[in-house]
Amino acid sequence: MNELEELYKALQIIHGNLDYEKSPIPIFSFEGLPGAGKTTQIKLVSEALTEKYGKSYYIDLPTKSPIGKIMKSLYSDEQHWNGVREQTPWLNPIMISTDLRLAISRAVDEGARYAFMSRGVLSTYYYNLDAYNSDENKAWDMMQSHMKAFYMPAAIVFMDIPEEVAYKRVVKRNRGPLRKMDEVDEMKKDKIKLQNYLAKMPNVPVYYIDATGTEEEVTKKIIEKLEGHLSI
Repeated sequence: MNELEELYKALQIIHGNLDYEKSPIPIFSFEGLPGAGKTTQIKLVSEALTEKYGKSYYIDLPTKSPIGKIMKSLYSDEQHWNGVREQTPWLNPIMISTDLRLAISRAVDEGARYAFMSRGVLSTYYYNLDAYNSDENKAWDMMQSHMKAFYMPAAIVFMDIPEEVAYKRVVKRNRGPLRKMDEVDEMKKDKIKLQNYLAKMPNVPVYYIDATGTEEEVTKKIIEKLEGHLSI
């Protein structure tokens, strides 16, 4: 029943019948190219901050909630999914927004003080904008109307790394064939896209972190930025 309640609430917010709500706990979204170290740093930063600020919660959209499972089942057939999202571009943003709201509700119930997610914001735009309109500005405005119920993060950590370095890391960690998005030329295009998205989110603080140093150096830089949001 909680899933239906959150979905209904999300639809009411989108239609303007309810006011937008901020997340009850801060959310920090780690963004960047493949191989930038997002997942690794979320783990290290979480361990360090938990000692001082209490329990954290990790969100990987779509989650294992009933809403998340529905979306994963749709994603499993790429050809079918592309047809669905072209006909109903609003479906994924609304369902992912609901899934995120459910995840935050679970986090609060479990006593979490803040949450982390990897590429939760930018990936949602990245994989949906083209279904709205060929003009990216028009597509952005249209998609924004369907993202009103999405809990925007308290801050975005952008793991900045040269594309060539990211590629070497991906090759080193992968055992199977690389995806198209793992190629250097594609990473260069994607980095521009991601930075354009960030420019359209002026109300969300973005911290660009040099991710080429040691894990300890990178972790320290991130913690210095995030502590300001947790010590208030």
